[in-house]
Amino acid sequence: MRFTGICTTSYSDGVVKSTTQYEDGVKQGEYREYYHHGELGAKGNFENGHFRGKYGRFSPSGSVILTAEINHKGAGETSEYNFSGAVLVHGKFKNWRKSGVWKNLNYKGDVLKETKFNPSNSSNAETVLIE
Repeated sequence: MRFTGICTTSYSDGVVKSTTQYEDGVKQGEYREYYHHGELGAKGNFENGHFRGKYGRFSPSGSVILTAEINHKGAGETSEYNFSGAVLVHGKFKNWRKSGVWKNLNYKGDVLKETKFNPSNSSNAETVLIE
């Protein structure tokens, strides 16, 4: 029999670190991650073991530091932000893997680096440094 229910992980002192729902041994449903003092660190949903829909990661003060939106086929996009809200990284997904051109930007929005990913092999990427 495979696990169905909420799996909770904890820090060494017993404070809740994360909660993940499972159905028949597969991640299915809400996921939440917490900082040690209880602030929400991340939230999203799993469908058949993959993130699906909107996912967010937050700083301890609550500001958004990462957003992603992925559809049922694993296609979508993500952005990482600095603490003042400027986009630092932006890229897309296909089949739950990095795809296309991912851009690293500075706080002013200037492109510092572009990396091109092939979704059939995300670890095989070409990087172009922008000068």
